[in-house]
Amino acid sequence: ANGSSRFLGSSTSLVKERVTFAMRRSVVIAWLSIVLGLEGAAHEGAGATCDGGADESAALQISGRLASEKRQDQSAHSDEVHIVFTTDCKPYQQWEAELLFMSAQRVGQRGPITAIISGCSEERKEHIATRIASLGLPAQYTPFFVPKFNDNRSHVINKPRGVHAWFRAAGPQRDVMAVVDPDFVFLRPLTAIIDAAPALGTWSATPPTRVKKGVMVSQRWAMIANSPESDRPWVPSRGWTGLPNVTDAELLTWICSGSYTGKSACSNITEREATLYHSTGPPYIAHKADWDEWLVDAWNDITNRLHQVYDGYFVDMYGWVLAPMHHRTREVVVHNLQFFHHANYEPWYAVDAMKEDPCKDPIDDVLASPELAYFIHYCHNFDSWNKNWFNREARGLNVFEKCNATEDDIHLQHFLSHPVNITEHSDTVNKRQTFYFCIARRMFAAGFVRSCPASPASDRFRQIADGLTL
Repeated sequence: ANGSSRFLGSSTSLVKERVTFAMRRSVVIAWLSIVLGLEGAAHEGAGATCDGGADESAALQISGRLASEKRQDQSAHSDEVHIVFTTDCKPYQQWEAELLFMSAQRVGQRGPITAIISGCSEERKEHIATRIASLGLPAQYTPFFVPKFNDNRSHVINKPRGVHAWFRAAGPQRDVMAVVDPDFVFLRPLTAIIDAAPALGTWSATPPTRVKKGVMVSQRWAMIANSPESDRPWVPSRGWTGLPNVTDAELLTWICSGSYTGKSACSNITEREATLYHSTGPPYIAHKADWDEWLVDAWNDITNRLHQVYDGYFVDMYGWVLAPMHHRTREVVVHNLQFFHHANYEPWYAVDAMKEDPCKDPIDDVLASPELAYFIHYCHNFDSWNKNWFNREARGLNVFEKCNATEDDIHLQHFLSHPVNITEHSDTVNKRQTFYFCIARRMFAAGFVRSCPASPASDRFRQIADGLTL
């Protein structure tokens, strides 16, 4: 999905979050030590950093060891999750799928990952299956083909429809299932452990520490509301219309329940409830029992009804938001699943504190912090990074298959001719954007080198990857 300023929310809410971040961060770090079984190591680290005789290098060594231990622990637990994502059959989304697979392999994601690919001819299915099999990926990283679901009104509705078709035909091989976007790259393994406090302190009781039946987790986006202190009734944008004689409540009731007179919590919810528990985006993580009993059907059915009255880009995301709302199920909304924007409701404090150069320094050092997000969602465009540079044609080879391409290839020259360029923002925003697009650039370059090591352009890509291998 392409980014939009709508996800930033109000400046007042962001200021409030920023003020509380430092306190919440220290609480979360202590909580993580307990959840992940690192109490002793955490205490040792605290002693080293607080000892007047300890130097910074000792503290950094301990920090590095804790990060390594956490990554190993996460890799072991990552076998608990079956990850899926959807694409259409165009070459453009196939290089995204390959890069996601490669980045997952790099961090040691052990569980199954399924690319749900829609709208392919039989010839194209064979080509893609053969291509994925040739990449040397883990055997549990596989494609699954479904019919064409996108239409003239939406090119993202294949997500709920594709996930539904796959789930009912095959289904997850693990107890926990996560839905991500194809333009994600892994920074660390995804597990069923919830290793962050709920956003804005939203959980009144003790926060859950694992995804289980009845506990679903998503990333906070200011998707539908950003008013955590308002008890006013929540109503959708009037962009969801085309039915001028229908009230907001009736429209929501029909979208969520299928009947204008049905029963649904969608039409009886406050802005506070919508903000704290339902204003979310991917990853979407839930137990397979919830997916099976209500979630996969509700997401698909609600999105299909919404699709009739709303032709905007985010129909799949709005459909997701409404499904648990209708079911009266609160999501555990966290900040730390992805880097998407430079806003303070993502875990940018780890990047703000970073001393490494994300464009040049060893990638294991750059990504060592256990407080980084799990993914970069590289859909934002900059002078130095734009995923739309790479072949948007409906047919042909994806960019990772163009191994005979030179640096003058139209699909590569934009990438290779745009050096890292910091935009005019504050130092903090510059640092965050630099991390974002340099990691995206290095990941893409490493993916091309892995796929085409002998390409005439591979030396330039190796320079950009700068030691990062996939």
